[in-house]
Amino acid sequence: MADPLQVLSRLETLTDHYTVFEPDQVLTHGQLNGVTDYLDEQIRLSRVGLDGVGLAAGLRVAQVSGGVRITRGLGVSTDGDLMTLLADLVFDRFRPYDSTAPIYAPFYIGDSSIDGQRMLSLHELVPVGESDVLAQDLSALPVALADQAVLMLMETVVNDPDLCSGTDCDNLGRDALHRLRFLLINRADAQGLLDRAGLAPLSERAQVLPALAMRRPALGRDIGTIGVLAARYRDAAAASLQDLSAALPTLALNCPEVLQDVFAADPTSGWQASLNNLAAGQANASVAQQVWYHFVKDLIDQWNELRAALLADDSITLPSVRAFPKHLLLGALAAPLQQRSAWYPAPLDARCRQQAAHARFLARKLDTMINCFVLPTDTTTRITPSRGDDAPLEARAIPWHYRLPRLQIDVRLRRLPTTTDQPQALPVSSNGGETPIQSVWNFALSARGQEGQNLGYRAEAWASTAQAHDPLGYAIGGFDFFRIEGHLGRLVETVSDELRALIRDRNLPCRVQAVLLHNDRRLIRVKPPIRYTPLHTLHYLVRQDVALRLDEGQRFGAQYLDSLTNSVNSQQVPSNTDSGAQVIDMAKSALAAIVTAQAAAAPVLAPSTYTAYKALVQTGAGSTTGASNALSAAASTGTAGLNWKTSYASSLETISQTRVNLGHVSRADFTSPHDALISSNQPHWIDWLDGLIQAHEDRADDKLLFTQFVSDHPGLDHLGGVWRGGTFVLVYDDTGHVVGDFTLPYPAAEAETIEPVEPPLQLPPYRPPVAVAGGIRVLRPLDLRVKDLVADRVIAESDSLQKIVNEQVANIKGLVQGAFVPNNAVAKKLAAADLVTTGDTYLNFSQNDLVYQTDRVQQLQSIITQSTLPADARAQAQQDLTRAQVDLANVVANVTSRAVATQTDLSSSGGLALTQQLASSVALVQDSAAKALLNTQLSGISVVAGSSHAGLITNLRTVGRLG
Repeated sequence: MADPLQVLSRLETLTDHYTVFEPDQVLTHGQLNGVTDYLDEQIRLSRVGLDGVGLAAGLRVAQVSGGVRITRGLGVSTDGDLMTLLADLVFDRFRPYDSTAPIYAPFYIGDSSIDGQRMLSLHELVPVGESDVLAQDLSALPVALADQAVLMLMETVVNDPDLCSGTDCDNLGRDALHRLRFLLINRADAQGLLDRAGLAPLSERAQVLPALAMRRPALGRDIGTIGVLAARYRDAAAASLQDLSAALPTLALNCPEVLQDVFAADPTSGWQASLNNLAAGQANASVAQQVWYHFVKDLIDQWNELRAALLADDSITLPSVRAFPKHLLLGALAAPLQQRSAWYPAPLDARCRQQAAHARFLARKLDTMINCFVLPTDTTTRITPSRGDDAPLEARAIPWHYRLPRLQIDVRLRRLPTTTDQPQALPVSSNGGETPIQSVWNFALSARGQEGQNLGYRAEAWASTAQAHDPLGYAIGGFDFFRIEGHLGRLVETVSDELRALIRDRNLPCRVQAVLLHNDRRLIRVKPPIRYTPLHTLHYLVRQDVALRLDEGQRFGAQYLDSLTNSVNSQQVPSNTDSGAQVIDMAKSALAAIVTAQAAAAPVLAPSTYTAYKALVQTGAGSTTGASNALSAAASTGTAGLNWKTSYASSLETISQTRVNLGHVSRADFTSPHDALISSNQPHWIDWLDGLIQAHEDRADDKLLFTQFVSDHPGLDHLGGVWRGGTFVLVYDDTGHVVGDFTLPYPAAEAETIEPVEPPLQLPPYRPPVAVAGGIRVLRPLDLRVKDLVADRVIAESDSLQKIVNEQVANIKGLVQGAFVPNNAVAKKLAAADLVTTGDTYLNFSQNDLVYQTDRVQQLQSIITQSTLPADARAQAQQDLTRAQVDLANVVANVTSRAVATQTDLSSSGGLALTQQLASSVALVQDSAAKALLNTQLSGISVVAGSSHAGLITNLRTVGRLG
């Protein structure tokens, strides 16, 4: 019985020789077949070893109405068969495919011998239009079509068509048949074929490698010391390093060929030991914890990038012929993407070759990073353009915590090799030295021999281009992050100044903010020289106003002293007061007090900047040192050394006492500069504004404490630099040394405003002079004026009586003589004789009465204010003052009524004098009953008053606060 047909695999046993023909050689079938077998095997090996195996393109399956459709496409089996379908095919029938078919080993499962194995349940698809009496409609399938997958089989057999008899056997040769068949297979059996194929590229094995993530420390308001901050970063780094240490062995277990290619052995245990030693060395270094944390983060990123490169490498080097020697699975009809053979490219594939080289490069980089880590002690501040965490680690600048090799080596980088035994670009050491970090940092640069273009803190040691040597001197638009290094452990003032100078000089898009790792604002060392606000401008305005009032008070005091001296010399007023004090000496004392206050305040009030003002106040400036001659004279009396506020208060006390003591010899018709100084609160405003400015300063200082800063900016993060357009946050301890850094992706640095120099303030042109004419006058004392008034009355009454007698005598004389002067002529003569300033004799008399009543009220007010006055006398004086104010109100009403009745010209000199006297008198009417009486009387007068006199009445009511 003939042996059953076998589906043959060409690459199971490779031909290792063939016959070289000679001239006239007799050829045998073995010699001829040896050549064809060798060529066939080489073609197949080329496909498998240089191109790949599996489904290359097309050959998609779909269940269509009444059948199954397979699109055109091609694939390669592991035996090197190029399996192609040149056009789409639709199948509407099936025929049995059982043990009568040629034996194909993968279709049999069970014992090792074919006889004891079970053949999978298969059905061959018959295309539309093919004639086959055994074909049946797909609806007759014993299983559901939806539960089937499609298998493409290259049925390679050798058939012997010889017809042999007992006496003769005609040797016609054998036929090698290659028939493409499409079979239906149960989905479970199809999955079994895939699982038994045993092809596991790095992309599949790398799935087992864990994806790691860097732990993030918790930053909150509870961090107030370097110890707490360091502990947070130490704990986060330790937890992340533990994850990495646990992941490292999985690399050797699942991807051993990668480590074998690079290191010729498994380095993971050595990595773990090195990392443990490094961690132990950093355990007690508080300032170094952020550097250590950043290094661990680099390792985590490097691990993930290595894993990503391995996941991208789905190539297979010389896959096993037995994986799927003659078949390809095209997918399940119900789920075309399942139970479908993948494409496994050969290592020669450009993409896979690149990924394989990259993965091995990254493995070497991981080793170099571990070996090159060092805690940096550099003190040169540098800013290096880089990329953020969204970019691969190799695209970023090389951090400062990777040292240069102790032994400089000659590094040459291989180009991508043309063979597959070492598909990587690795540095080659000629003398056994260490691998420089820059040579294994960026795969693309290293593959091109351009590792000198890497940017980094130590780039000066390897820079091969001007840009690598001075990256800030070239375009930085492609960088979204800037590494900042060389600052740890240094004084924050120095570092802050250096960084600000770099940012300013190099036009960098970032800012710097220093924050104290403490909760005591008194320890803040870096803040703006001044936080200028509108309060500072208001402070300057108030200081200028106080200075102006002092200046006006000084000039007024000088004029007042001159006027008083002239009055004493002309015996208008006595030279002594009731207490015996010299009138002129008291006026001089008031002037000296103002001069003292002005000299003491001038240097403090004059500065055009708040900073200069504060410097003078804090250093004790504003004392009387360097004052004018008058001030020096005052200093000799013991007032030197007082600050300006003390001198100001003393001056006000002196001026007030002088005003009281000299009130009987002078009267203020308007508020004088002395009165303005006494009643003004402007000096208090300076203190109040100082308090408000300091409160604003304290609130701003609180924001520079780390506990408050992290609350205001919860997005604070340590990345070893600053984002483009962001803020680099320097954290320093209570000794002023930088112990850490953070970044924010937005501007958060406190703005440093330039303190302006305030312009000098000019007096407005409409301000009245210091001493208004008639505003303050020297008066004879009340007792002298009473005496003068009595004498004047006696004389006036005598003159009046004489006039009456003369008039009667003249009338009698006229009657007797028969001649007399007409009355109207006499009246005109009398009027001409009695004309005074106002033009009305009675109005002039009433004005004198107004002056008398005004002086009387002032004298009573002065008596009441005396501290030595007994209580009973003070009560009697108060009653007299009330009655005097009622009398004064009546006199004001009478004078006003007379002025309205006579139509007195208020614009004349007499009218102006009358107006001023009325205003001064009305201001003295303070009793409510007297004010009500005066208001009623003036209201009645205003009814008959003309426009100009109505204005006078309105002004009087305003001055007296009537109605």
